[in-house]
Amino acid sequence: MDVSQDFAQIFERIYVINLDSRPDRLRGLEAQLKRVGLSLDGDFVRRLSAVRPAAQGDWPSIGALGCFMSHLEALRAAEADGIGSLCIVEDDLDFTPAFLADPAP
Repeated sequence: MDVSQDFAQIFERIYVINLDSRPDRLRGLEAQLKRVGLSLDGDFVRRLSAVRPAAQGDWPSIGALGCFMSHLEALRAAEADGIGSLCIVEDDLDFTPAFLADPAP
């Protein structure tokens, strides 16, 4: 199935958040993207290195803070790139069977 054109009509870019220490999760995400005709090889889908803070501060966990900071970095990257409509996904994205069966809105 190739819905890459559908994604391109909605979003100017897709940012993928992935920890540098988790290439296994990136490979899994690449497989998910391939299922719908997308790839990390072009300019449309871009990987962003996830933020891993040293301490959690006032946040419930280091992971929660890192997630927030990573999404904020994606928004900053979009602004710097002049992107007006974006999709931010994490490296554990998994398209549901229902979506794969009928991706139409």
